[in-house]
Amino acid sequence: MAAYRITCVTKDDKKGKGYQTITTVGGVGWKKTVAEVLSAMKAKDTFYVEVGADRVEVIGYPTANPTFIRTAPDGTKDDNLLSLKTCP
Repeated sequence: MAAYRITCVTKDDKKGKGYQTITTVGGVGWKKTVAEVLSAMKAKDTFYVEVGADRVEVIGYPTANPTFIRTAPDGTKDDNLLSLKTCP
C-alpha cells in the first residue's frame, strides 16, 4: 500500500464540450494514467494533493464503477486537480 502525492496533471481539452478531462497525473519520479490510478486504488494505494497545509484525498468517481478521478470534497469550489501545473 503506497501513498502518492499528485503534483501535476495532463489534460485533454474536449473542444466544444465545455470541460476538460484529466488523462494522466504525476508526482516526483512517477506518472500514471487515470486507468492506472483507478487500478492502484483498487489495490489500496492512495493518491492525494496538497492544498495549502491540507492533504486532500483523490477518489474514483462515480463510486460504484469509477471512470475518472477527482478530489474528495474539501470546502472549496476550486478544482484541486485541474488547478495543478501541467506534467512535463
